Amino acid sequence: MGQPILAAAAFLGGHCHCLYNEVGLNEVMPTNEYVEVRNGGYYVAGTRIGLDVVFYDFRRGGSPEKIFESYPSIGRLGKVYGALAFILDHPTEVEAYLKDQDRLWDELEARHPMPQDMIDRLRRAMGDVPVETL
Repeated sequence: MGQPILAAAAFLGGHCHCLYNEVGLNEVMPTNEYVEVRNGGYYVAGTRIGLDVVFYDFRRGGSPEKIFESYPSIGRLGKVYGALAFILDHPTEVEAYLKDQDRLWDELEARHPMPQDMIDRLRRAMGDVPVETL
């Protein structure tokens, strides 16, 4: 992903990474009571929190408690554990899904690059973060 787009995703809470995919995702990976498919993306059941958000937070060392603290709209800590169990039970499928989401994101970014004025506003909102970190 391009740096400004990635920064925008982080700035917006990281929730915009789940992109619509017209492939039948139900055939790629099963769901359970903690993970559901909506609009072509995988989400923590009953929330707008993408499975990718939980995955990347966990991969960066976030504990289930910290993830729940960051995303209280998940509703209860048990759902975080359930989503993590799902991720750990389906590593190949989750990796394939995330790679496909990255590909879709790259296509979207190529078709719709972020205008410079938006990049400038984002930098101002983030407190003039150096370009290298965006």
